[in-house]
Amino acid sequence: MPKKPTPTIPKTKPRADALTFQIRQELDPDSNEPIELGCFSRNWDHEQELDELIDSLEAGRINDKQALLYAQKLLAKYPGNLEIQNYLANRLWLLEMRD
Repeated sequence: MPKKPTPTIPKTKPRADALTFQIRQELDPDSNEPIELGCFSRNWDHEQELDELIDSLEAGRINDKQALLYAQKLLAKYPGNLEIQNYLANRLWLLEMRD
């Protein structure tokens, strides 16, 4: 008789900005029966940090070079984040630093 495959557990931790899904039980207000509700959630720290960077640049608290350096630090902190990559690419393009 063949063995049943055992489930594998990933050896890596989920990314800090990964989308997660949780299920919780609550009572249905109409029937008083327990129902399961699902909720997606995500850590939005990277988005808040990028917004603060953009606000600082627009307010004149930092210059273009400082904004690029900070964005590079954000990308190192959140590798693979497309929003930060896009921000860096757009800033470099606007500053005509395309190479």
